[in-house]
Amino acid sequence: MISKLKIYIKELESKIQLLESENKLLSIKADENLLLKNEYVEVNIQNNDIKNRARKQRNVIAEIAADGVIHSGSIDQAFNKLTEKMADVLEVKRASIWLFAAEDTELCCSSLFDSELKKHSSGNVLKVEDYPRYFKAIHKDSRIYVYDAVNDLRTSEFSNDY
Repeated sequence: MISKLKIYIKELESKIQLLESENKLLSIKADENLLLKNEYVEVNIQNNDIKNRARKQRNVIAEIAADGVIHSGSIDQAFNKLTEKMADVLEVKRASIWLFAAEDTELCCSSLFDSELKKHSSGNVLKVEDYPRYFKAIHKDSRIYVYDAVNDLRTSEFSNDY
């Protein structure tokens, strides 16, 4: 009788181990499914953010096209309106318009809008001798997209001035 009981206990222990093993596998599978679901949700959120941002940009372009200030003939007022709209749609603190002068050796700020201060300014001048890497980059590409201006070689020359 004791030997039968020992066999029965061993069978139970074996079944318990098997159930525990299956439970762990189910738990791991559930965790994987949850991670996949979270990644899917994150991708959808990012896609929605991109779509919303694109929609906002299209709306601002339409607003600018219909804005009387843009068509008024006043370049200063038009630039001010454009920098306000750029700061808003790009969700940045400052937006500005710079034009080349002095045979492309200077950039002159025609309009700078600070969205936190709600203030416009203009007249700043950047000279090629002060920012040679930036001028080289801007002549090469005409636009510079920078994530980290302090560490990007094309824009790091500005870090002392800002």
